[in-house]
Amino acid sequence: MKHLVKPLLLLSLLALAGWMFYSPYHTVDRIREAAQAEDTETVARYTDLPALRADVRQALRASMEQEWTAAAGDHPFAAMGLALADALLQPLVDAMVSPEVLTRIWQGYLPRTPAQDEDELAMKRRENTRVDLGYEAYDRFVVTIAGRDTPEDKVQLVFTRRNLIFWKLTGLRLPL
Repeated sequence: MKHLVKPLLLLSLLALAGWMFYSPYHTVDRIREAAQAEDTETVARYTDLPALRADVRQALRASMEQEWTAAAGDHPFAAMGLALADALLQPLVDAMVSPEVLTRIWQGYLPRTPAQDEDELAMKRRENTRVDLGYEAYDRFVVTIAGRDTPEDKVQLVFTRRNLIFWKLTGLRLPL
C-alpha cells in the first residue's frame, strides 16, 4: 500500500496543476454561456464590479487627463475643469460598467468610440469578431474581443486569479 502513495500524490499534484492552468478557460466558458442565455446574474457572479469600475475609471481619467493637459496646457482653470470632469466620470462609469453591458460585450457588441458616434455609451454589434484568450501573467488572464476587419478596435477583459483556481473579471481595456 505504501508504494501507491507516491504515485497517487504525484497524480494529484498533476491534476491540480492542470486544473490551475485550465480554470480561467472554464470561467470564460461559463460567462460566455451565461451571456448567450442573457443571464446577467451569472455574469455578475464572475465579476468584481467595484474593482472593474475602479479600473475603468482610472483608465478613463488617465486618458482624459492626457488630452486635457495637451489642450489646456497651463491654463489656471485647467485643474478645476479636470476635477469637475472627474466628478462626472463616477456616474458615467457606474452606468457603463454593469452586468447588462458586460453581457452585451460577451455577445459581440463592442463600444463605439466617440468619433464613430456622439453617444459614448453606444454599442455596435460586430458580426465578424475574433476572440483571443491567454495568460498575461500567472495571475492575469486576458480575453481580447476584436473586429476581424478592425483589429485596433478591440475590448480586452482582464481576469485576476482570486486563489489557486478561481478567477474574477477585474479589468476592462477599452479603445480610447
